[in-house]
Amino acid sequence: MADNRQSRRLFVPILFGLAGTPGGVLSLLSPAAGHGWYSGLIGVLSLALAPLSIAAWITCREGGRPTLARAVVVIGILADATVIWATESEGWSYMINMGGMAVIWWALFLSWQVLAVSALTMGQNARAA
Repeated sequence: MADNRQSRRLFVPILFGLAGTPGGVLSLLSPAAGHGWYSGLIGVLSLALAPLSIAAWITCREGGRPTLARAVVVIGILADATVIWATESEGWSYMINMGGMAVIWWALFLSWQVLAVSALTMGQNARAA
């Protein structure tokens, strides 16, 4: 019974972290559709960092050090800034023309980052208690 509750508690963070994977796949497809290559390649970070954000969340939940969560958050901030800079230099017209697809991509791209930030805050709250 306890294992079942444990599994259910891990399901949502794992699902949330893995949501970044389709964002990475969409990033691979977006340059082929006429968007610049640079921002698409930065978006592929989701493929590597989504699983790391899950590991960071589990580590912090178990009382471990938040080193991995910090690294993922810093890389996420740098990736966000780089994607915004690249989109600015390549032009926002494609992003605007994508409409709802762009919103979906950003939500998927940010999902693993939100999970890493929650891991970091979880770790800080545990140490403060």
